[in-house]
Formats: sequence, C-alpha cells, structure tokens
Amino acid sequence: MAFRTARQRAEFPSEASPHPLMEVAAKAARSLGELDGDLRAGGFGRNCRGLARELYASFTATVLATRGTDAEAMAWALGRALAIDLDRAGARRAALALLFGLIEFGTSHADPQILARLRETQEAIDQKTGWRRRAAARANKETDVPPVGAAPVSSSPPPSQPDLASPPPEPPAVEPNRGEGQVEPRPSQAAEAAATTEAARAAEAAELARAAELAREAEAARAEAAELARAAEVARAAELARAAELARAAELARKAELAREAELAREAELAREAELARAAELAREVELAREAELARAAELAREAELAR
Repeated sequence: MAFRTARQRAEFPSEASPHPLMEVAAKAARSLGELDGDLRAGGFGRNCRGLARELYASFTATVLATRGTDAEAMAWALGRALAIDLDRAGARRAALALLFGLIEFGTSHADPQILARLRETQEAIDQKTGWRRRAAARANKETDVPPVGAAPVSSSPPPSQPDLASPPPEPPAVEPNRGEGQVEPRPSQAAEAAATTEAARAAEAAELARAAELAREAEAARAEAAELARAAEVARAAELARAAELARAAELARKAELAREAELAREAELAREAELARAAELAREVELAREAELARAAELAREAELAR
C-alpha cells in the first residue's frame, strides 16, 4: 500500500491548489502560442512546464477526482479539443505532444472508447503532417526539373573533332502505336512535372478536407464539453437545492424541538407554581386551624377560671 501511494505521488505531481479545469482550459485556448512553446519544450507529462504544467495538474486532478462521472468525460473532451485547436493553428508538433501525453495518462485512467478517439485524432494529425512533408518534397523536386527544350548542361569540354570510332547516336525514344501503325513520343519531363503537381494539389485538397473534418470534430467536442458542463451545472444546482432543502428541514426540526422544550419547561414551571400555591394554601389552612384551636383552648381555660 505504501509503495502504491509513493508511486502515485511520483507519477502525478502534487500542486498546492490546482485551478478548475474549465478555467485553465479557457486560458490555454486564449494562449495557444504560449501553450505551443511549453508543449514543444517539455511535452505533456510529469516534466512539463509553464502553462502545460498548469493544465496537466488541473487535468489529472479532475480525472482522478471525478472518475466514472460526466465531469471526467468532459475533461477528456476538453483535452482533445485543445489538441485540435493547436493543429488548426499550425502547431502540429504541440498538438501531437498533447495527444501523446493524454494517451499515456489515459492508458491506465481512461475508458477504451476515450482512448480510441484520442488515437484516431493523433493518427489524423500525424497523417496530415506526412501529407505536408510529401507535398514539400514534390515541390522541391519540381524546382530541380529543367525547363522543356533546354539543353542539358555538360561539364565535359566540346570535342575538337568527331570520334569516328564511337557508335552513331540513338534515335529518339518512341513507342509504336499498334492500332494505327504510327508512333507516339513517351511522356516528357513536363508531363511528369504536371502529374507531380496534380498529385500535390490532390494531397493539398485531401489535407484541406481533413482539416475541415478536424474542425467539425473540434466543434463537436466543444459542444459536447459545453453540454457536459451544463449537465454538471444542473446536477450541482440540484445538489445545492437538495442541500438547502435538507438544511431548511433540519432548521425547522430544530425550531420545533426548541419550541417543544420551551412548552415542556413552561408546563413544568406552571405545575411547580401550582404545587407551591397548594402547599401555601395548606400551610395557611393549618395555621388557621392551629390558631382556632389555640383560641378555643384559651376560651375553655377562661370559662373554667370563671367557673371556679
């Protein structure tokens, strides 16, 4: 047990008081440039820095504290939406670093469906990066192709006289057209360059389509996060209302108990006063009876004295 606790403390850096995830995510969305630099410098994990570290601390604390609830799903959706925003802003390395950290943390803390969506987004951004690299390579290749009709530059000096021992030059490369008995030239370098350009345009169009798809996914993720936040807010409001109702019921019960105790105390006081009054009445009656007895005894004594 102690080893597990120590491992968790080493794996998740403790923050004095992490800020709420919604607040940190909004700050990161407003500071994508700063987040890009921090992610490129330290990734998204235990050794991250700056705004990325603040986001990591708040994200991990939220996931660990809300395991199995809608708030946890909202935390993963916010992380994925930030990665898509970074990719749309051109910070693909930072987006991949953020997704790598999310997947690494989610391997032991996320549901399989959440991990699948994170890996799908990572593959889409990585594939887009590969398309851009291939398009750049094709563009560089096109710049190296000499223009049509230009004579190739030879580094050897021109011959002073023809070499009679060398074989005659080969005829231009042609392919027979078996259907019509004519010949057609092979594709030239211009045709190859045009095909390369067309392939680059197709790759660029595919990249734009994928970017639009990622934008739609980001919008859907934001909508999902907003819906989860609204559900969490409604649940919290219901919880606060329930707590207020319980507190009000407890207060009413306490007031009723105090009123009952006051009533019992008053009844006891009235009973005590009645008992005291009765005792005083009895004492007065006894005193009157004693006085009457003494008066009668004195009367009898006086009559007896007179009789003598």
